[in-house]
Amino acid sequence: MSAGLLVLLCCLQESLVKFYISQGADPAKLNLGLITYGRSFTLKNATDNGIGAAASGPGTMGVVIPEAGVLAYADVCLNKWPETWDSVQMVPYASKGDQWVGYDNPKSVAAKVGTTRRTAVLKRTSWL
Repeated sequence: MSAGLLVLLCCLQESLVKFYISQGADPAKLNLGLITYGRSFTLKNATDNGIGAAASGPGTMGVVIPEAGVLAYADVCLNKWPETWDSVQMVPYASKGDQWVGYDNPKSVAAKVGTTRRTAVLKRTSWL
């Protein structure tokens, strides 16, 4: 999965929730997940680090979660990489060198909670 595709999927969440409801899904039975980790990628070109940038594989392993391509939010904070806010998708991403990570922060979580309020989705789940 590319970094751009991951961010696009996050962007589609409200549209998907609205679609399911328009097709008859009971909002009380829908569940919107909130994660406390980010998906990371190794960029093919370190200077091309925006949304949709080509990736050559998973990002390097973090300290908290011993798995390439996954960084705990704590690792994202510890890295202190420059953060960019995407106002269309309402999510942050950060990059340094050939490493890129897309994740949720308090601002994007607040936006997702707003989605659940606007669409009457009652359940929220958090993955640690």
